[in-house]
Amino acid sequence: MKKLIVCSLILGLVLGIASVGSAEVKQGDKNLVISVGYGYFSEGPKEWDGTYGLGMGFFLTDAVELNIGLSGQWNTFGDEVNLLVKPNFYMDTQSKVNPYMGLAVGANFGGGTEFAGGAQIGMKQFLSENTLIQYELGFLRLFKSKLNSLTLSIGLGFKF
Repeated sequence: MKKLIVCSLILGLVLGIASVGSAEVKQGDKNLVISVGYGYFSEGPKEWDGTYGLGMGFFLTDAVELNIGLSGQWNTFGDEVNLLVKPNFYMDTQSKVNPYMGLAVGANFGGGTEFAGGAQIGMKQFLSENTLIQYELGFLRLFKSKLNSLTLSIGLGFKF
């Protein structure tokens, strides 16, 4: 599984760099992104594990997106889920590559509910007017149990 995820990330990066699509995002746009990745977790059955995510983004302005999403680890699939609200701030929204940075706040549901917070950087790269690849490096901390995670993910998204 680890090799499959790493190969998918590399393939996505190569395809994304080679893409010729162009698009722009603007206030009112929405997007849905399904992602997979790999991450380091400070505790748990495995320190390294695959991740999954599903997020819905709403552009409040041309440069500010509010993303609401679910994420988790493969080895705890269904047992632990993060529900996060992530405001992302974009540096450029008028080209095929849209880099961003943002914050994450929300809750982790598993063995009890606890507050989670973190940050992320990434980019959305358009393959066509409405199809994109999203790359993201994220950090998340569970405050009650003092657990940390660092994840790298790639996602396929659709703008509408």
